[in-house]
Amino acid sequence: MRTLNSINQNVEDAYVKREALLKMPISVLPEQKLADQYVGYFERTGESKSLFEKAKRYFPDGIQHHNTYVSPYPIFIKGGCGSKVFDVEGNTYLDFTMGAGAQLFGYASEHYEQVWQTLATDRFPLFHHPEELELAEKVNAFMPLVESIKFFQSGTEAVKAAIRLARAYQKRDLVVKISGSYHGWMSPTIRDIRQPGVGDLYMSGVPKAEANLCLTVPANDLSALQKTIRKRSRKIAAVIVELPGPESGRIPIYSDFVHEIQRLCRKHKILFILDEVVTGFRLAKGGAQAVYDLQPDLTILGKVLGGGTSLSAVGGHRDLIQYFSRDVTQTVRGRAVFVGGTMAANRVSTMMGLATLQAIEENDPYNTLDQKAQKMVDRLNSLFDSAGFPFFAYNFGSIVQIELVAWPTKFSWSRIFDFQKRLSSVHQHQLFLQSQGILSLSGTRFFLSTAHTDEDLNHLINAYRKLLELIPTK
Repeated sequence: MRTLNSINQNVEDAYVKREALLKMPISVLPEQKLADQYVGYFERTGESKSLFEKAKRYFPDGIQHHNTYVSPYPIFIKGGCGSKVFDVEGNTYLDFTMGAGAQLFGYASEHYEQVWQTLATDRFPLFHHPEELELAEKVNAFMPLVESIKFFQSGTEAVKAAIRLARAYQKRDLVVKISGSYHGWMSPTIRDIRQPGVGDLYMSGVPKAEANLCLTVPANDLSALQKTIRKRSRKIAAVIVELPGPESGRIPIYSDFVHEIQRLCRKHKILFILDEVVTGFRLAKGGAQAVYDLQPDLTILGKVLGGGTSLSAVGGHRDLIQYFSRDVTQTVRGRAVFVGGTMAANRVSTMMGLATLQAIEENDPYNTLDQKAQKMVDRLNSLFDSAGFPFFAYNFGSIVQIELVAWPTKFSWSRIFDFQKRLSSVHQHQLFLQSQGILSLSGTRFFLSTAHTDEDLNHLINAYRKLLELIPTK
């Protein structure tokens, strides 16, 4: 586990390298060279193209998942094992999406065999069951601050519930978030997502009055943070933070900054919400709060919690989570928040989650994962340096960010053509990697699992070496 000083140094190095990359021409790959590279790829994936054409009749844009879509058509996956997935035509891909980080042990892991055997023979109607209690006990053992827990089905749902709880408890309406952070698609935290400065771009359908209940502050801007909280402290219900920073660390946060958030929350009696949908049980057994030495009032969990199935949760001090009570007398007194969900804490998801946490307890995978990620970063940076490019990679635990295209600190409509050019370049890189049999999230984010091997790393390095050879040097 990294120290706070090493985390801060990692953040500093990333920003310094990004500033240098911003000054360089955008690495656009020549279309003709790409066309030559893609001939075999398009021939191999014709069935996915046909399925995509059919999907366009039923799905918006022909897709259900945004971050894994790569133009001109997505790959339709049929199965997976270990670090690999297989498309409908039997082509194999080295997968670094890992279910957007949900798969810590890879696909079809032996840790889940007993779960699938049980579910194949048992019938599981939607009633209370022992596994939901066992999972809650295990979460509490890993994260002592999660004294009580309420299960949901998605990270978005859990964030919405946590914010409602905070507002009911505090009798306040405002929520503060970090610019660029994504806490699900529900209002009001949909404001200023993905890229700082986009503001209300994605808030269509959200009433202005509700949109204005979310305040944003730039990452690492202590002055803006202090000013925002000091000015509106009596109206702020909660501050919600994602670590290691917005977009799983693409906009990394200094540990000092998040500790100042926690200090200000304590001072002004504001609830501190830590969104650990991605980091919970991925960065460490105790999540990001253990790595950064934080004491959040509410913790939001997902991804790894369900072992790749649909499960999320809000946890915290017992008195807070009790606000999810179904007691009508508490509701009348304004001390309860009504939430529900037919499939919340369903037996499939809780059994998978329990098997995941048991596997973590028995195998302690974090040193291995950290070493894999560090080796990946070191080899990529060595490759970039030796080839004479200012590209770079960095990691927070088993989450790796690779930047061949740098993004300005803040979006600006006056520079929309520059942003479009950068986005087009990222999509080029993502499609090229996919043609080489490598899947990533948005072409920049890579999640490692215990199933990834040195051979997989060699495959990745070779793919990047081929990509670098296509980039014009003049």
